[in-house]
Amino acid sequence: MSARRPTPSLVRLILASVKSVGFGVLVLALLTFSSAVLVVWSAHETRMARAELEKLERQRDELDNDYRELKLAQAALAEHSRVDVIAKQKLDMERVSAENEKVVQHD
Repeated sequence: MSARRPTPSLVRLILASVKSVGFGVLVLALLTFSSAVLVVWSAHETRMARAELEKLERQRDELDNDYRELKLAQAALAEHSRVDVIAKQKLDMERVSAENEKVVQHD
């Protein structure tokens, strides 16, 4: 029977690697990895912000369209000839003639 050699742990392998390569290389590797993670995170945040901006721009455009439609409707409803026709037809109103005009004064 052959004796099994114990498998070295990952921590021991990393420490042995650091001793042989040097501490500076390990620091550079960690900094490179950190930089890569930050670039990915920044790109993700930028995409999310851009999507939110596009959503808000669509909402603004819809509100602009609604506002224009409301202004047109207001102009149409406030048109003098329309008001005059409604006053005559639905409310039986007439223009005041000189003989029907009465001036009221306050004392």
